[in-house]
Amino acid sequence: ATLAVLGSLNVDAQLYALVFGESVLNDAVAIVLFQTFDALPSEATHFHVSSAQVFSALSSFVAIGLGSVFFGVVFGLASAVLTKRLILKVAA
Repeated sequence: ATLAVLGSLNVDAQLYALVFGESVLNDAVAIVLFQTFDALPSEATHFHVSSAQVFSALSSFVAIGLGSVFFGVVFGLASAVLTKRLILKVAA
């Protein structure tokens, strides 16, 4: 809803990109947290989480987060280089 309002108001492109990026990041964090908690054992009568499971969940969360940032940077740089080369070919 926020993105629709910002789009209809024709706000600055940088503000729109920041709000869009923040919403994507929130969605990604929610998905990773859900998967992390879903992987924990669930027993109806007793719920116990060991320190190994906590470490595993935290390391999984950090690994997925850093991996996502890594892939974002790699694909962002690759698309920037590709775009630059294509624009230079068209201009020549």
